[in-house]
Amino acid sequence: MQIRNDIQFVQGGLRVFIPLLRLQLPNGVLSNYVVPIGAQEAGGEPPQQPEIKSVSNAAGYSTSSDHALIPVRPFLITTRHRAHMMNRQQRRSVKPSIFADAVACHQAGQVAQAERLYRRILSNEPTHIAALSNLGLAVLTQGRPDDAVTMLRRAVALRPDNAQAAMNLAEALRAAGALEDALGAYRRAATLVPPSAVLENNIGVVLSALGRPDDAMASFRFAARIDPAYAEAYANQGRLLLQGCSLQTTDQAHIGDTQLGAVAAFRQACALRPQAAEYLADLGLALSRAGDLEGAEAACRAAIAHDPRHIPGQVNLAHVLILRRRYTETVAVCQAALAIAPDIADLHCSLAAASVMIGALDDAGLHARRALRLQPRHVAAWFNLGMTLERQGALNEAVAAQRQALTIDPTFAGAELKMAHALLAQGDYANGWRHFEARWRTGEHVSNFQHLMRQPRWRGEPLEGRTILLHWEQGLGDTLQLLRYVPMVVARGGRVLLIVQQPLRTLVPDWPGVTLIDDPAEVPRFDVQCSLFSLPSAFNTTHATIPAPIPYVRAAPATHLAGSLQDWGRDDDARKIRIGLVWAGSVDHKGDAARSINLPALAPLLAVPGMRFYSLQRDLRAGDAEWMAGPGRHITHLGTDLHDFGDTSAALAAMDLLITVDTSACHLAGALGLPAWLLLPASPEWRWAPDGAHSSWYPSVRLIRQDTAGDWGTLIERVASELSRLRPGQQDGPS
Repeated sequence: MQIRNDIQFVQGGLRVFIPLLRLQLPNGVLSNYVVPIGAQEAGGEPPQQPEIKSVSNAAGYSTSSDHALIPVRPFLITTRHRAHMMNRQQRRSVKPSIFADAVACHQAGQVAQAERLYRRILSNEPTHIAALSNLGLAVLTQGRPDDAVTMLRRAVALRPDNAQAAMNLAEALRAAGALEDALGAYRRAATLVPPSAVLENNIGVVLSALGRPDDAMASFRFAARIDPAYAEAYANQGRLLLQGCSLQTTDQAHIGDTQLGAVAAFRQACALRPQAAEYLADLGLALSRAGDLEGAEAACRAAIAHDPRHIPGQVNLAHVLILRRRYTETVAVCQAALAIAPDIADLHCSLAAASVMIGALDDAGLHARRALRLQPRHVAAWFNLGMTLERQGALNEAVAAQRQALTIDPTFAGAELKMAHALLAQGDYANGWRHFEARWRTGEHVSNFQHLMRQPRWRGEPLEGRTILLHWEQGLGDTLQLLRYVPMVVARGGRVLLIVQQPLRTLVPDWPGVTLIDDPAEVPRFDVQCSLFSLPSAFNTTHATIPAPIPYVRAAPATHLAGSLQDWGRDDDARKIRIGLVWAGSVDHKGDAARSINLPALAPLLAVPGMRFYSLQRDLRAGDAEWMAGPGRHITHLGTDLHDFGDTSAALAAMDLLITVDTSACHLAGALGLPAWLLLPASPEWRWAPDGAHSSWYPSVRLIRQDTAGDWGTLIERVASELSRLRPGQQDGPS
């Protein structure tokens, strides 16, 4: 029984889909889990109810992204139990050595040979209950559940009061997909033995497969009450909670929250079996879902320490490392796991995702395609292949890959959103904006104004005197890009309430009909609302109709600057060209690794004569200040005096040219109509298109692109060459 549990998250500018793997028994293959023959032959009376333990995860791989609830193993009848199940005539008619040989083969994994011996016994004695029951297990082990059901039904018919045969029949029915019949068989078996935690656990597994999570949880909790030391009952509670089931309970001893409840359940399982790698791996997954990435990593590493070949622990560790943006380590973990289990689609998919993050696009494509060869309907692999193709500039193929992911899972909003990005990059704005609305369904994109979005969304219709709330949605640069639409909304005949991020407030012009909201917690009554990023869709924007009334924001006057900023713009050498530099964005930005440049890489620019360089970098990174203070580094740092975007706008207005990576500084310069050279990675965001030197959004911005992914050095040399030919008043850059 499988329960889907796929994890999606956003990293490095990509929406990466990482499937979390937990090994499970494929189709009831249980040959490694027979009861050791010595356990019954060492002496003493045979148990009235055989001890049946839950199955650990070591018998087969799940190549899906499912999280399994683990049932009990079937019960193999050995020579000691066989004596209790045979009548006197049977004991005389069958040589014990044949049955013992069959059981020995079964326990040694020689299942086909065991099957032949069981059939030999049954040819002489068709009602030999022990041989018949074990034969059912043998064929079940070999992936023939329907045959197993037939044989075990015969065994139960011969001995309706035999608990072992009844439990084995229930497991065979479960493996055959006859879940209602399996549930009935388990419940009948439960009447033949004293209260059994194992049987209640298995009943819960079947109830979960039948889509009855509340009943399943009740069974798992009952199993834990029967035997408080039965770890699997707690683990299956955690697995059920990891599905995200909305479980209702009045029992205050159990946490209803799906994430914290799962963590608590797995901690209990680990306390009972502290060296069980499967429980530690599950705990790591639950902790990652609860946001405790440090604890998740520790749990996964503990799982691997107890069992270095434990693949689920490796896969969940890779997932956590990606969440922690430790992509190189992720690659190493995946490669180590693939050396053990080379045909696990999930591992190849995770490795593809990590490879995209570090720019190893060829490797990313190789592993995404390998995952798809192993599992053609692996939705995560299609998604990551689409990401890889988009980064490689193969936009048509990227769209096709995301469409394939959506064919497999039409609810996969992440694939639809990334398809929208590729369509927008191609210039297909009509379809791109429509699919871009999928961002609200990803679960990752949550507006800061969710409480205000209960009002109807405006879709571009005439406002006819109604009041509309426009609110920011994503980054500062996005807001700057989209403020151009505000006067167009006013023109639709309504009153506009506008919320922007605090650092941008001084840039908003005094537009007629627009009220800038001071406190987002106190918004006047309004009739409809729209996110700024939904305005292009509302106005059916195409490349030809991008509104460009530039400038559409206002620069602060020079008097807005404070202290030393009031004097820095007066250059003693009027012949020098003033160049503003921004080389890095926020380290918290998902795509920072691809877009930011290490400051020392700009050295060729600083060597160009006739230039005066100013750092407009608000936040310096480790070593930046020391590097700028080094000999021959003619760069003046102004970032500490730029308190808001009003300060930045005044600084930009005093520059002859801004050279910047893809940050909000570029958007500000473009919105002001000031000259800027934008340094782009080989595969930039959709708004900059895949090629060309000019921006449809900002006519004053020149686009300078990497020729090869990650190669900033060659690009900087090109820019330095262009700078050396630049004269005052000339800001055209390299194409």
